[in-house]
Parts: sequence; structure tokens; C-alpha cells
Amino acid sequence: MKIFPTGKKSFVLSYRFEGRKRLSTLGKVEVISLLRARELARNELVKVDKGIDPIEEKQKSSKQKTIKQLCEEYMERHAKVKKKSWKDDERYFNKHVLPVWGSRRVSSIKRSDVAILHSKIGKKTPYAANRTIEVLSKMFKLAIVCVLGTLIT
Repeated sequence: MKIFPTGKKSFVLSYRFEGRKRLSTLGKVEVISLLRARELARNELVKVDKGIDPIEEKQKSSKQKTIKQLCEEYMERHAKVKKKSWKDDERYFNKHVLPVWGSRRVSSIKRSDVAILHSKIGKKTPYAANRTIEVLSKMFKLAIVCVLGTLIT
């Protein structure tokens, strides 16, 4: 446990990774128990033994794009450039996708989330539900292509 100058108390794991000393905050004393902090520390040390830096892993996950950022990128790089109906895509995003998923990380979206969104939209407007899913599908396919670095036509 570490007591900071502000009086805040947190469980902290100290370890070395590639010769550098690292400190990883496991949680506030008020939030997690000592047993839970020890369990988290063991899990972190297992990662270190496997050659994975837990702090770097956390930083990478916090830098992941949100759905809002991915939608904006899709609109700028694909829809506005290649589609005459890009305004429809923008409307589907603004009306159906962003209010529900806007702040979520792209990696957190699962097939079940898409199915739930489809059925929710489909209750009122089945056509819009199908078009929204069509646009989402294209957006996710292009995102995968960008991540893999290959071009699929």
C-alpha cells in the first residue's frame, strides 16, 4: 500500500521490466480488498514473466478508437469520397449508432450488440435498421483492412 502526499491510499505493485522499475496502481484501498489486490498483483506478475508489460498494455487499450472516432474516419475516408449517398450514412450514424455506442471502444462491440441494435431500430423502422447494419458492416470491414494493412476490394 502506498500513501500519496494528498492522503490518497492505493495498492501499488512495484516490478522491473526490461531493467526499468515500474509502478502499477492496482486500485484504491477504499475500493478493493487486500485479497483482491494480491490477486491482481499475481496476475500482473504472471504477465511480466511472459514478457508483457502490464502498464504498456493498459496504455494501448486506452488509446483504442471509440465508435464515434471510427464513424468520423469512415465518413471522411470512405463515404464522402466514394458514395453519393454519404448523407444517409451520416444520418444513420447520428440517429441510431452514436447515441447508443458513441463513447464505447471499438473492440468492445460484439455481434450480440449489433443484433440488439438491429432489433431495437427495427421495431420502428425496419428499412433503417437494415441500412444501419449495412453501413456498420462496411465500416467494420474497412477498419479491419486498415488494421491488417491489406487492401480488399
